Amino acid sequence: MLQSEAVREKELMIQCVYSSPALRCVQTAHHILKALKLGDKVTIRVEPGFFEWTKWEGERAIPNFMSAAELKAAEYSVDINYRYIPSLVFCNFP
Repeated sequence: MLQSEAVREKELMIQCVYSSPALRCVQTAHHILKALKLGDKVTIRVEPGFFEWTKWEGERAIPNFMSAAELKAAEYSVDINYRYIPSLVFCNFP
């Protein structure tokens, strides 16, 4: 993956990863960590406030996401102890 190659080239130290709860985002973060051989050392913190709302979700409808426990059961390297930041989830945007 190009992202993981760029991180390796820069010799960046990754201590934690945050992801939108959208499955495609969790999958991307998971595969980048695997490519960096960090899948066992660094977990993904699923942050609902990072979800990008689009017309596909409808007005004011909250999509159903997999829980951290469900993602972990599906073998994604998520942090099941992370608690999301409520102020990011419930922002009122103009």
